[in-house]
Amino acid sequence: MPDYSCVIRRVHALNSLHTKFERLGSAAGWPIYGITLSKNDMLPKIMILGGIHGDEPAGVEACLAFCDLNHQNWLNTLQFHIIPCLNPYGYVHNTRNNDQDIDINWAFSSKNLPEIQALCKFVNNQEYKTIISLHEDWESHGYYMYEYRKDVTTIGQNILKRVAEVCPINLEREIDGVSATNGLVDELDLEKRAKIRGLGIPIALFQDHTTRFVTTETPTSLNMTCRIEAQVTAIQAMIENHISLKL
Repeated sequence: MPDYSCVIRRVHALNSLHTKFERLGSAAGWPIYGITLSKNDMLPKIMILGGIHGDEPAGVEACLAFCDLNHQNWLNTLQFHIIPCLNPYGYVHNTRNNDQDIDINWAFSSKNLPEIQALCKFVNNQEYKTIISLHEDWESHGYYMYEYRKDVTTIGQNILKRVAEVCPINLEREIDGVSATNGLVDELDLEKRAKIRGLGIPIALFQDHTTRFVTTETPTSLNMTCRIEAQVTAIQAMIENHISLKL
């Protein structure tokens, strides 16, 4: 069983001059944390989300690993808002859903859920250059991703090229029932998806808080080290694209 107390210790151990954390709330007795990496609160922001599904631990580990990197050059250009584990009950019990057996990724309208309340508290009225949500897939044998965007240049294939250096890519022509190209799922009909699954976190945040929402999926058939490296590499590639392309 995963040890969430280890996650808590690692969050509390963050002591960089430009790093702060706050308790956003709790779910099933476990605290949910928001982490901010920033030199200047006027700079553009990127949000990183992990642990929305509790049985996808590489995203949690990747968020914490990212926090431990040297961010000095990036923090001259960007700031970062990070929730390493939004679903601590699911993480502790290695289950997709929360303690009410709800898939919180598709329950954004349920404002009574503590996980959604914590997310809304952190996001508030913020606008993000990009939001990246770290997920895993037990059915896929390779990494793949989604990229929702509004009138901005795609960076999906650039990210996938970098990830391919450390992790196999899912090259199937159809992923999750949608056509895909070299690991990038083609643009989805968000209105149709919302009608089928409800107002999810990806749709709600994309509509109101960002011009780009990226969902990454690592294959759980691979070892944890590879999956964490793939997720961190995707975050780094996204940041470097933002800086080099001045997105």
